[in-house]
Amino acid sequence: MVETARVLVWEGCSNVRDLGGLRGRRGETRSGRLVRADNLAKLTPAGRQALLDYGVRTIIDLRLPAELEVHAPPFSGHPDVLYRNLSFVDPAVEETSGLGDVADIYLDMLERFGSRVADVMRAIADAPEGVILFHCHAGKDRTGVISALVLRLAGIDLEEIGRDYALTDALLAADPFSQAEQKAWLESDPARRVEREAEIERMRARESVMIRVIEGLEAEHGSVEGYLRSNGLSDDDIERVRARLLD
Repeated sequence: MVETARVLVWEGCSNVRDLGGLRGRRGETRSGRLVRADNLAKLTPAGRQALLDYGVRTIIDLRLPAELEVHAPPFSGHPDVLYRNLSFVDPAVEETSGLGDVADIYLDMLERFGSRVADVMRAIADAPEGVILFHCHAGKDRTGVISALVLRLAGIDLEEIGRDYALTDALLAADPFSQAEQKAWLESDPARRVEREAEIERMRARESVMIRVIEGLEAEHGSVEGYLRSNGLSDDDIERVRARLLD
């Protein structure tokens, strides 16, 4: 059982946590501002009410349009929630082959889809009053990268960002939905089971992965701010994103 004050228990989802309560060079991030999550379609009615009771008023869905067709967004059109689907990935862009580990995959995503990352950050900056929640399917990859960027803007150390990312590994290991998906994938092609088991192990959320991603981004662009500026985000936008966690 994973125990941390930041983990939010909303029935149906297993990978939800508040990005508040982390200390960095700019101070401590504020709770009740930004929440990262997995697929909200899994929420039970009680889980959906818990989300609303927590004060979530903006939801940024990072999933592809095709994913929405399989698992419809439960808060689209909700009178009390601003729902936005801003897919991190552009399905029209060809995937890069021959990448190494997970960190290489994330860095490739950040370079190929920088304008979409900027759109997500701008949506955070422009969001109305209330808690902002962003999520993808498992709350690991796309959500993990956005979380790392926001936390770095807030001045959080790389080790703390790595630990937040790695917490996903433990939470998903206890998630019946994720474990059922994984089991079904493994069993769908018995001849490739060993290969797929190795892929699952390769894709685990480890602290070192996200540390390498931020280090790589900063080596290439000077800073996370520099990366975002290169993709069209203004200094004012960056400050407003930062303010959502700090002010």
